[in-house]
Amino acid sequence: MKKYVLLVILFSIPLIFFGTTKNLVYLIPGGMGFSHLSLLKYTSLKLPAIFTFDDVGFVINNSANSYLIDEAAAGTALATGFKTMNGFIGLDSLGRPVNNIFDASLIQGKAIGLITDSNLLEPLTMSFYAHTKNPGDFQNAFFSFLEKNPDVVFGKMDEKIAQNLRTKLSPDFTIIKSKDELLSIEPWRIKKLLGFYSIDDTATISEILEKSLEILSRNPEGFVLIVVLKGIEKASIKNDSKSLIESLKEFDSVTKKLLDFCKSEGDTLFVVVSPYEIGIPYLDNSFDLANILSTGDATEIKGINWANKSITSNTTFVFAYGPGSDKFRGFHRLSNIALLIADTLKLELPGSFEIIN
Repeated sequence: MKKYVLLVILFSIPLIFFGTTKNLVYLIPGGMGFSHLSLLKYTSLKLPAIFTFDDVGFVINNSANSYLIDEAAAGTALATGFKTMNGFIGLDSLGRPVNNIFDASLIQGKAIGLITDSNLLEPLTMSFYAHTKNPGDFQNAFFSFLEKNPDVVFGKMDEKIAQNLRTKLSPDFTIIKSKDELLSIEPWRIKKLLGFYSIDDTATISEILEKSLEILSRNPEGFVLIVVLKGIEKASIKNDSKSLIESLKEFDSVTKKLLDFCKSEGDTLFVVVSPYEIGIPYLDNSFDLANILSTGDATEIKGINWANKSITSNTTFVFAYGPGSDKFRGFHRLSNIALLIADTLKLELPGSFEIIN
Protein backbone atom coordinates (compact mmCIF):
# COMPACT_ATOMS: atom_id res chain seq x y z
CA MET A 1 0.00 0.00 0.00
CA LYS A 2 2.85 2.39 0.87
CA LYS A 3 4.53 1.67 -2.47
CA TYR A 4 1.26 2.40 -4.28
CA VAL A 5 0.86 5.74 -2.49
CA LEU A 6 4.48 6.65 -3.31
CA LEU A 7 3.96 5.89 -7.00
CA VAL A 8 0.82 8.04 -7.10
CA ILE A 9 2.71 10.94 -5.54
CA LEU A 10 5.63 10.59 -7.95
CA PHE A 11 3.46 10.47 -11.04
CA SER A 12 1.41 13.42 -9.78
CA ILE A 13 4.40 15.75 -9.42
CA PRO A 14 4.28 17.08 -13.03
CA LEU A 15 0.60 17.86 -12.62
CA ILE A 16 1.33 19.90 -9.52
CA PHE A 17 3.72 22.14 -11.42
CA PHE A 18 2.07 22.25 -14.83
CA GLY A 19 -1.62 21.76 -15.49
CA THR A 20 -3.46 22.26 -18.75
CA THR A 21 -2.23 25.13 -20.90
CA LYS A 22 -4.64 28.01 -20.42
CA ASN A 23 -2.50 31.10 -21.02
CA LEU A 24 0.33 32.17 -23.31
CA VAL A 25 3.03 34.76 -22.73
CA TYR A 26 4.97 35.33 -25.97
CA LEU A 27 8.07 37.51 -25.64
CA ILE A 28 9.78 38.62 -28.88
CA PRO A 29 13.09 40.53 -28.53
CA GLY A 30 13.73 41.89 -32.03
CA GLY A 31 17.34 41.83 -33.22
CA MET A 32 18.61 39.62 -30.40
CA GLY A 33 20.98 36.77 -31.18
CA PHE A 34 23.38 34.48 -29.35
CA SER A 35 25.98 37.25 -29.33
CA HIS A 36 23.54 39.43 -27.37
CA LEU A 37 22.90 36.58 -24.94
CA SER A 38 26.63 36.34 -24.31
CA LEU A 39 26.87 40.09 -23.72
CA LEU A 40 23.89 39.93 -21.37
CA LYS A 41 25.67 37.27 -19.33
CA TYR A 42 29.00 39.15 -19.19
CA THR A 43 27.43 42.48 -18.23
CA SER A 44 25.11 41.12 -15.51
CA LEU A 45 25.94 40.99 -11.82
CA LYS A 46 23.81 37.88 -11.37
CA LEU A 47 22.53 35.10 -13.60
CA PRO A 48 20.03 36.54 -16.13
CA ALA A 49 16.54 35.04 -15.96
CA ILE A 50 16.72 33.63 -19.49
CA PHE A 51 19.64 31.38 -18.45
CA THR A 52 17.40 29.57 -15.95
CA PHE A 53 15.14 28.06 -18.64
CA ASP A 54 15.51 24.30 -19.14
CA ASP A 55 13.92 24.05 -22.58
CA VAL A 56 15.97 25.74 -25.31
CA GLY A 57 15.92 25.46 -29.10
CA PHE A 58 17.49 26.90 -32.25
CA VAL A 59 15.58 28.83 -34.92
CA ILE A 60 16.23 28.98 -38.69
CA ASN A 61 14.73 32.27 -39.89
CA ASN A 62 14.89 32.82 -43.65
CA SER A 63 11.82 34.21 -45.47
CA ALA A 64 10.05 32.70 -48.49
CA ASN A 65 12.09 34.78 -50.94
CA SER A 66 15.37 35.55 -49.17
CA TYR A 67 18.01 34.16 -46.82
CA LEU A 68 17.74 37.51 -45.03
CA ILE A 69 14.31 37.90 -43.46
CA ASP A 70 12.79 41.32 -42.71
CA GLU A 71 10.63 42.21 -39.71
CA ALA A 72 7.35 41.92 -41.64
CA ALA A 73 8.00 38.34 -42.76
CA ALA A 74 9.53 37.42 -39.38
CA GLY A 75 6.55 38.76 -37.45
CA THR A 76 4.12 37.02 -39.78
CA ALA A 77 5.91 33.70 -39.27
CA LEU A 78 5.73 34.09 -35.48
CA ALA A 79 2.09 35.24 -35.51
CA THR A 80 0.55 32.92 -38.12
CA GLY A 81 2.74 29.88 -38.72
CA PHE A 82 3.31 30.84 -42.37
CA LYS A 83 6.68 31.50 -43.99
CA THR A 84 6.07 34.46 -46.27
CA MET A 85 7.70 37.08 -48.51
CA ASN A 86 9.65 40.03 -47.14
CA GLY A 87 7.32 43.03 -46.84
CA PHE A 88 4.19 40.89 -46.30
CA ILE A 89 2.37 41.46 -43.00
CA GLY A 90 -0.18 38.80 -42.04
CA LEU A 91 -0.22 37.41 -45.59
CA ASP A 92 0.98 34.07 -46.94
CA SER A 93 3.56 33.93 -49.73
CA LEU A 94 0.79 34.35 -52.33
CA GLY A 95 -0.47 37.54 -50.66
CA ARG A 96 -3.57 36.00 -49.06
CA PRO A 97 -4.63 37.03 -45.52
CA VAL A 98 -4.08 34.32 -42.90
CA ASN A 99 -5.31 33.99 -39.33
CA ASN A 100 -2.95 34.76 -36.47
CA ILE A 101 -2.66 33.73 -32.84
CA PHE A 102 -4.92 36.58 -31.70
CA ASP A 103 -7.64 35.57 -34.19
CA ALA A 104 -7.52 31.97 -32.97
CA SER A 105 -7.52 33.04 -29.30
CA LEU A 106 -10.57 35.29 -29.70
CA ILE A 107 -12.49 32.35 -31.16
CA GLN A 108 -11.81 30.50 -27.91
CA GLY A 109 -12.97 33.48 -25.85
CA LYS A 110 -9.54 34.29 -24.46
CA ALA A 111 -8.41 37.77 -23.43
CA ILE A 112 -5.67 39.25 -25.61
CA GLY A 113 -2.95 41.79 -24.94
CA LEU A 114 -0.28 43.45 -27.08
CA ILE A 115 2.58 45.40 -25.49
CA THR A 116 5.61 46.94 -27.17
CA ASP A 117 8.35 49.39 -26.23
CA SER A 118 8.17 50.81 -29.75
CA ASN A 119 5.68 52.11 -32.31
CA LEU A 120 2.50 50.06 -32.54
CA LEU A 121 2.59 50.56 -36.32
CA GLU A 122 5.94 48.84 -36.89
CA PRO A 123 5.76 45.64 -39.01
CA LEU A 124 7.05 43.19 -36.37
CA THR A 125 4.27 44.24 -33.98
CA MET A 126 1.64 44.73 -36.70
CA SER A 127 2.04 41.12 -37.83
CA PHE A 128 -0.10 40.08 -34.86
CA TYR A 129 -3.12 42.08 -36.02
CA ALA A 130 -2.73 43.31 -39.63
CA HIS A 131 -2.98 41.77 -43.11
CA THR A 132 -1.31 44.05 -45.64
CA LYS A 133 1.77 44.92 -47.66
CA ASN A 134 0.79 48.56 -48.15
CA PRO A 135 2.16 51.08 -45.60
CA GLY A 136 -0.84 53.28 -46.34
CA ASP A 137 -3.09 50.68 -44.67
CA PHE A 138 -1.27 50.67 -41.32
CA GLN A 139 -3.53 53.09 -39.42
CA ASN A 140 -6.73 51.44 -40.67
CA ALA A 141 -5.36 48.02 -39.76
CA PHE A 142 -4.67 49.17 -36.21
CA PHE A 143 -8.15 50.65 -35.83
CA SER A 144 -9.65 47.37 -37.11
CA PHE A 145 -7.65 45.60 -34.42
CA LEU A 146 -9.08 47.89 -31.73
CA GLU A 147 -12.58 47.10 -33.01
CA LYS A 148 -11.94 43.49 -31.94
CA ASN A 149 -11.79 44.83 -28.36
CA PRO A 150 -8.37 43.63 -27.18
CA ASP A 151 -8.10 43.78 -23.40
CA VAL A 152 -4.68 45.44 -23.14
CA VAL A 153 -2.74 47.44 -25.74
CA PHE A 154 0.40 49.45 -24.94
CA GLY A 155 2.84 51.11 -27.29
CA LYS A 156 4.15 54.31 -28.81
CA MET A 157 2.01 56.28 -31.22
CA ASP A 158 2.28 59.57 -33.04
CA GLU A 159 0.08 62.04 -31.16
CA LYS A 160 -1.91 63.05 -34.26
CA ILE A 161 -2.73 59.44 -35.06
CA ALA A 162 -3.59 58.70 -31.43
CA GLN A 163 -5.93 61.72 -31.26
CA ASN A 164 -7.72 60.56 -34.41
CA LEU A 165 -8.18 57.07 -32.98
CA ARG A 166 -9.57 58.31 -29.67
CA THR A 167 -12.61 59.78 -31.39
CA LYS A 168 -13.54 56.32 -32.74
CA LEU A 169 -12.82 54.11 -29.73
CA SER A 170 -15.30 52.09 -27.73
CA PRO A 171 -16.13 53.64 -24.32
CA ASP A 172 -14.89 50.37 -22.77
CA PHE A 173 -11.31 51.56 -23.24
CA THR A 174 -9.53 53.45 -20.49
CA ILE A 175 -6.79 55.48 -22.19
CA ILE A 176 -3.57 56.44 -20.45
CA LYS A 177 -0.73 58.61 -21.75
CA SER A 178 1.80 58.71 -18.92
CA LYS A 179 3.54 56.67 -16.25
CA ASP A 180 1.66 58.52 -13.50
CA GLU A 181 -1.69 57.62 -15.08
CA LEU A 182 -0.57 53.99 -15.34
CA LEU A 183 0.47 53.78 -11.69
CA SER A 184 -2.79 55.34 -10.50
CA ILE A 185 -5.00 52.83 -12.34
CA GLU A 186 -6.97 50.29 -10.32
CA PRO A 187 -7.41 47.36 -12.77
CA TRP A 188 -10.60 46.05 -11.15
CA ARG A 189 -12.34 49.32 -12.06
CA ILE A 190 -11.74 49.16 -15.81
CA LYS A 191 -12.73 46.93 -18.73
CA LYS A 192 -10.06 47.57 -21.38
CA LEU A 193 -6.71 49.32 -21.07
CA LEU A 194 -5.10 51.27 -23.90
CA GLY A 195 -1.78 53.05 -23.45
CA PHE A 196 -0.59 55.52 -26.09
CA TYR A 197 2.89 56.86 -25.39
CA SER A 198 4.59 59.52 -27.48
CA ILE A 199 7.35 58.39 -29.82
CA ASP A 200 9.96 59.97 -27.51
CA ASP A 201 8.58 58.49 -24.29
CA THR A 202 10.78 56.23 -22.17
CA ALA A 203 8.11 54.13 -20.42
CA THR A 204 9.45 50.67 -19.59
CA ILE A 205 7.63 47.42 -20.26
CA SER A 206 8.46 46.07 -16.81
CA GLU A 207 6.41 48.95 -15.33
CA ILE A 208 3.44 48.07 -17.53
CA LEU A 209 3.34 44.31 -17.04
CA GLU A 210 1.97 43.99 -13.51
CA LYS A 211 -1.34 45.75 -14.12
CA SER A 212 -1.66 44.30 -17.61
CA LEU A 213 -1.37 40.75 -16.28
CA GLU A 214 -3.91 41.52 -13.58
CA ILE A 215 -6.45 42.64 -16.20
CA LEU A 216 -5.79 39.73 -18.54
CA SER A 217 -5.97 37.14 -15.76
CA ARG A 218 -9.62 38.01 -15.02
CA ASN A 219 -10.80 36.06 -18.07
CA PRO A 220 -11.86 32.51 -17.03
CA GLU A 221 -11.00 31.22 -20.52
CA GLY A 222 -7.41 32.39 -20.20
CA PHE A 223 -5.35 34.93 -22.12
CA VAL A 224 -2.68 35.47 -24.76
CA LEU A 225 -0.14 38.25 -24.17
CA ILE A 226 2.33 39.28 -26.89
CA VAL A 227 5.29 41.43 -25.80
CA VAL A 228 7.50 42.87 -28.57
CA LEU A 229 10.78 44.49 -27.50
CA LYS A 230 12.60 46.62 -30.08
CA GLY A 231 15.17 48.35 -27.86
CA ILE A 232 17.88 45.76 -28.50
CA GLU A 233 17.27 45.99 -32.24
CA LYS A 234 17.44 49.78 -32.37
CA ALA A 235 20.62 49.92 -30.29
CA SER A 236 22.22 47.26 -32.47
CA ILE A 237 21.37 49.04 -35.72
CA LYS A 238 23.17 52.12 -34.34
CA ASN A 239 26.02 50.02 -32.87
CA ASP A 240 25.27 51.88 -29.62
CA SER A 241 26.86 49.82 -26.83
CA LYS A 242 25.55 51.91 -23.96
CA SER A 243 21.93 51.79 -25.19
CA LEU A 244 22.29 48.10 -25.91
CA ILE A 245 23.30 47.31 -22.34
CA GLU A 246 20.36 49.33 -21.04
CA SER A 247 18.02 47.43 -23.38
CA LEU A 248 19.51 44.08 -22.31
CA LYS A 249 18.86 44.99 -18.67
CA GLU A 250 15.26 45.83 -19.56
CA PHE A 251 14.94 42.51 -21.40
CA ASP A 252 16.19 40.70 -18.30
CA SER A 253 13.79 42.62 -16.05
CA VAL A 254 10.84 41.82 -18.33
CA THR A 255 11.84 38.16 -18.60
CA LYS A 256 12.18 37.80 -14.83
CA LYS A 257 8.83 39.44 -14.15
CA LEU A 258 7.05 37.24 -16.69
CA LEU A 259 8.84 34.12 -15.50
CA ASP A 260 7.87 34.82 -11.90
CA PHE A 261 4.25 35.16 -12.99
CA CYS A 262 4.38 31.89 -14.94
CA LYS A 263 5.98 30.05 -12.02
CA SER A 264 3.05 31.11 -9.85
CA GLU A 265 0.55 29.95 -12.49
CA GLY A 266 0.92 26.31 -13.52
CA ASP A 267 -1.25 26.79 -16.60
CA THR A 268 0.82 29.41 -18.48
CA LEU A 269 3.21 28.71 -21.36
CA PHE A 270 6.03 31.24 -21.66
CA VAL A 271 7.87 31.38 -25.00
CA VAL A 272 10.80 33.71 -25.74
CA VAL A 273 11.92 33.74 -29.38
CA SER A 274 14.17 36.00 -31.42
CA PRO A 275 13.01 36.60 -35.01
CA TYR A 276 16.44 37.70 -36.31
CA GLU A 277 19.83 38.96 -35.16
CA ILE A 278 21.26 42.44 -35.80
CA GLY A 279 24.69 43.91 -35.11
CA ILE A 280 26.52 40.85 -33.69
CA PRO A 281 28.25 42.57 -30.74
CA TYR A 282 31.42 40.90 -29.43
CA LEU A 283 34.06 41.56 -26.79
CA ASP A 284 37.80 42.07 -27.07
CA ASN A 285 40.55 42.04 -24.43
CA SER A 286 39.97 45.68 -23.47
CA PHE A 287 36.53 44.89 -22.07
CA ASP A 288 36.24 45.46 -18.32
CA LEU A 289 33.10 44.95 -16.23
CA ALA A 290 34.08 48.05 -14.26
CA ASN A 291 33.09 50.07 -17.32
CA ILE A 292 29.56 48.76 -17.02
CA LEU A 293 29.36 49.61 -13.33
CA SER A 294 30.71 53.13 -13.80
CA THR A 295 28.35 56.07 -13.40
CA GLY A 296 30.31 58.16 -15.91
CA ASP A 297 28.80 59.69 -19.06
CA ALA A 298 30.97 57.89 -21.61
CA THR A 299 29.14 57.59 -24.91
CA GLU A 300 30.81 54.27 -25.70
CA ILE A 301 31.91 51.40 -23.50
CA LYS A 302 35.38 50.04 -24.22
CA GLY A 303 35.80 46.49 -25.40
CA ILE A 304 32.44 46.01 -27.15
CA ASN A 305 32.75 45.75 -30.92
CA TRP A 306 30.26 45.21 -33.73
CA ALA A 307 30.22 43.07 -36.87
CA ASN A 308 27.47 44.90 -38.80
CA LYS A 309 24.40 47.16 -38.60
CA SER A 310 21.75 45.02 -40.29
CA ILE A 311 19.81 41.76 -40.08
CA THR A 312 21.90 38.63 -40.51
CA SER A 313 21.01 35.10 -41.61
CA ASN A 314 22.33 33.67 -38.33
CA THR A 315 20.39 31.06 -36.41
CA THR A 316 18.58 32.51 -33.39
CA PHE A 317 16.96 30.96 -30.31
CA VAL A 318 13.74 29.94 -28.58
CA PHE A 319 13.37 29.45 -24.82
CA ALA A 320 10.23 27.97 -23.25
CA TYR A 321 8.81 27.43 -19.78
CA GLY A 322 5.56 25.85 -18.63
CA PRO A 323 3.24 23.13 -19.92
CA GLY A 324 4.38 21.91 -23.35
CA SER A 325 7.75 23.68 -23.13
CA ASP A 326 9.65 20.52 -24.11
CA LYS A 327 8.20 20.81 -27.65
CA PHE A 328 10.52 23.76 -28.29
CA ARG A 329 13.76 21.84 -27.85
CA GLY A 330 15.92 21.22 -30.91
CA PHE A 331 15.95 22.95 -34.31
CA HIS A 332 12.88 24.76 -35.70
CA ARG A 333 11.80 26.91 -38.61
CA LEU A 334 10.67 30.33 -37.40
CA SER A 335 7.15 29.67 -38.71
CA ASN A 336 6.94 26.43 -36.71
CA ILE A 337 7.05 28.27 -33.37
CA ALA A 338 3.49 29.59 -33.77
CA LEU A 339 2.29 26.12 -34.72
CA LEU A 340 3.88 24.54 -31.65
CA ILE A 341 2.14 27.19 -29.54
CA ALA A 342 -1.18 26.53 -31.28
CA ASP A 343 -0.81 22.80 -30.72
CA THR A 344 -0.14 23.33 -27.01
CA LEU A 345 -3.06 25.75 -26.49
CA LYS A 346 -5.37 23.88 -28.90
CA LEU A 347 -5.69 26.91 -31.17
CA GLU A 348 -6.71 26.64 -34.82
CA LEU A 349 -3.91 27.90 -37.08
CA PRO A 350 -3.90 26.74 -40.72
CA GLY A 351 -0.12 26.82 -41.28
CA SER A 352 1.85 23.63 -41.89
CA PHE A 353 5.13 22.46 -40.33
CA GLU A 354 8.27 22.81 -42.40
CA ILE A 355 10.75 19.98 -42.05
CA ILE A 356 14.38 21.02 -41.64
CA ASN A 357 16.67 19.00 -43.91
